[in-house]
Amino acid sequence: MTINDFWNIIELGQDIKNSCEETDELIESHLKTLSNKELISYQKIFTTLWNDAYRWDLWRVAYIVEGGCGDDNFMDFRASLISFGREVYENTLRNSDSFAFFSSLDKNVTEDRIYNESFINLAVKVYEERSSNDIYDEFEFLYTDEPLGEKIDWEDEDIEAKLKCKYPNLMEMYW
Repeated sequence: MTINDFWNIIELGQDIKNSCEETDELIESHLKTLSNKELISYQKIFTTLWNDAYRWDLWRVAYIVEGGCGDDNFMDFRASLISFGREVYENTLRNSDSFAFFSSLDKNVTEDRIYNESFINLAVKVYEERSSNDIYDEFEFLYTDEPLGEKIDWEDEDIEAKLKCKYPNLMEMYW
């Protein structure tokens, strides 16, 4: 599976009328048509993209959008960022404040879509149902201990001013 094949699968769920559950069902239904080798490849790509989004600037995006964001929610946010499709994912990684433009266009960007926990495990679920094995046993992956980029002190008294400087569009929309 190529990265383009992966994104084509993700695009199947891009109808903005879809809820998280509907999007997950569309993607999962397609994943069930793939071979085990293709499922493993899909999950490798997903995991790589998910890890690439483990960045402080993106954590701040999730923090701004929801008025706070812990570890678990940030894992879900990164999965959801992938679920929004290649254009949103790549644009947000290039300029994290650009997430405001996407979320202003898509009226269905609700909390459950921003923190879609189940999206992380779609291929995992299909693979385990089919083989009774853990898909992560099929490839090596490395997790970063600490997000990349400039860390922010959440206890800083000037946090709001700093966020307004770095994320003017998101702060105007969500804060």
